[in-house]
Amino acid sequence: MILKRKNMKLIHEIFDEIADTKSVKEKQQILMDNERPQFKSVLKHMFDKDIKYKIKNIPEYRFCDDPDGLSNTQLEKQMFLVERLHDVDGNNLSEERATQILLNILEIIPKKEAKVLEKLITKKLKVSGLTERLVRETFPSVLPEVAVS
Repeated sequence: MILKRKNMKLIHEIFDEIADTKSVKEKQQILMDNERPQFKSVLKHMFDKDIKYKIKNIPEYRFCDDPDGLSNTQLEKQMFLVERLHDVDGNNLSEERATQILLNILEIIPKKEAKVLEKLITKKLKVSGLTERLVRETFPSVLPEVAVS
């Protein structure tokens, strides 16, 4: 069954809107207009330098050819699984199993969302005008406090 979304922008759509906006205040408003726990999780994964993943390389996968917004799922709905891929004490998930979970996610979300996830995992996700400072100012509790030396 294909689900239609209800006025909820996909992650890459929000990022595109931010990149196309000049004013910091407008960028901040875009973030606030899209405030959802899963979107905040994406922002956390994007800027929290302490988050590491068990995956060494992005596996080869088949792109999902569902049109944007008409897929069974999307990146935001899969963020709970992405969090399972963290390389932290107590997570005994093997690299092989973590890679399989990532592969499953990549193959069921739309292509543009999969590209965002690839860059998120490899810590190469950059969005013009979306900075750690902007995220900290907009959502102070999303990122851990930074130690001042």
